[in-house]
Parts: sequence; C-alpha cells; structure tokens
Amino acid sequence: MIKKETRLALRKFILAFSMFVEGKWGEKKQGRKYRPWEMASRKVVETDDLKIDADKPVVCWGDSMTKGSGAKFSYPMILESLTKRKTYNFGVSGATSEEIAIMAGGLAPSKPLDSYRRINMDFMEECSKLRPDILILEIGSNGGWNGDYKILIEQYKSIIEQAGCEKYIIVGDTDDPINSADPKVRELAKNSGKSAINSKTGETSWDEALKNEFGDHFFNTRLYILKNSYKMLKWKSTSFERAEARRGNLSPRIRFDWTHFNNAGYYVKAIGIYEKGKNLGYW
Repeated sequence: MIKKETRLALRKFILAFSMFVEGKWGEKKQGRKYRPWEMASRKVVETDDLKIDADKPVVCWGDSMTKGSGAKFSYPMILESLTKRKTYNFGVSGATSEEIAIMAGGLAPSKPLDSYRRINMDFMEECSKLRPDILILEIGSNGGWNGDYKILIEQYKSIIEQAGCEKYIIVGDTDDPINSADPKVRELAKNSGKSAINSKTGETSWDEALKNEFGDHFFNTRLYILKNSYKMLKWKSTSFERAEARRGNLSPRIRFDWTHFNNAGYYVKAIGIYEKGKNLGYW
C-alpha cells in the first residue's frame, strides 16, 4: 500500500511534468514566476486596520483544516477580513469529531477529559462565554464517528443545539477519496478503480449524507474548489489535473501535504464559505 506522502509526491511529480509538457510551467502571477505548488495568495486583506464587529461573532470549530495547518493564513482569518466580523478559530489539530463536539459543549464526555488526546481546555472555556451569531463546523476528518453518518450528524446537531444558533454552515471534507476518513468512500476509491464521486452531483456518499440532512447549510468544499480554483487563482489546468478532478482529487498545487492546504487553498476555501454565507443571508 503506497503511503499518503509518497502518493502526493508522485502526483506532484506528474503534475510538474504535465505542466512542462503542456507549456504551463512558466506561468506568471503578478509579474513573477512561481513553481507549480508554491502558491501563496496575495489577495488576503490584512485585518489589523479593519473595524471588526465583535457583537455578532462567527465561531469556527474544526481540526487542523480549520486551524490552518500548512499555511500562513487560515480560512477563519480570511473570513474575518471579508465579513469584518470577529471570527473565532477553534481549530484543534488531530481532534476527532467526538472531541470537537465535547469541546464545543455539545456532547458530555464519556471519560475524564485528560484521557482524551486532543481536548483544548482553553478553547472550551472561551467558547462557553460566547454566544455565536454564526457557527461554522468542519468535523470528521480524523474519525470519531465509526464511519456511521448518523453518529456524525448527531454530533453536528449537538454542537448547533448547544450554541443555540440558527445560522450555521457545515463544511465538507476535502481529502482525496482514497485518503478519506469515511471507510465507504475510501474503499470505493481504492478497490473499484473508478471514481468515488457521483458523476451527476460531484458528491461522495459522505457529502450526500450531510447535504440530505442539512440542506442548503451544507457547503461542498471539494466541488467548489474543483469548479472555481483555477479561474480564481488565474491558473490553467493540465490534462493530469482534469483527470484527477474526475476522481474527486484536488490539485497538488493547493496542498501543503497530503491533506492540508497552502495559502492558495485556504484562500479559495474561505471565499467559498463567504459566498455560502452570503447566499444564506448571513452577511
């Protein structure tokens, strides 16, 4: 079985070769040459001098993909600059969906807190003092739900109910299907030789379960990035990237490693969440 890091390195090599062959290696951005996967968005608005509204806070719970591991900017940081609303980043690297639900106050712990691997007590205390106007949740990529959509959905619901928040966004998973925390998606990608993505909807079975439960509150992050990232970042896709997209795989150009994004990846993700909130009338 090829390791995740090895698989990503191989995909980066193929992408680089594809860009060279198809004449895209020398693409320029703002007058400067860049390497294919060295993408740092320069469009992020710094928040230091912005007037931030602290009366309607946005609370983001998640794991390292919320924390922003692998980049200078996290999506909550970018989102705050776009909405000009105080945005709390409660992203805990490696946290399972169960641990996040416990930290957010949705689930009661089934054992002493110090026996959990990824409980951030400071976040728990800070969160308990907040009354979020908008809740953004991204959980499940580190397990904690036994591959059972009903368990994961109940964990989401517990956080939403505890927050007493009617405005919320459920952020979908972005791992390549073969690396998915969902055993159904992972096994389909590994064994079938076909795409784990529904060709008609662009969704995995995990995406479909969340969309069916949460409706318009669900944001299909993978699909948004596949459809919008090249135009947004002024890139030209290669034949390799187009083939990968049909399998539900995001371009290595937006990744820091096999799961995390770089600055460009988090930028596109933040814009997508911002647009979802705008469509829902949140800002």
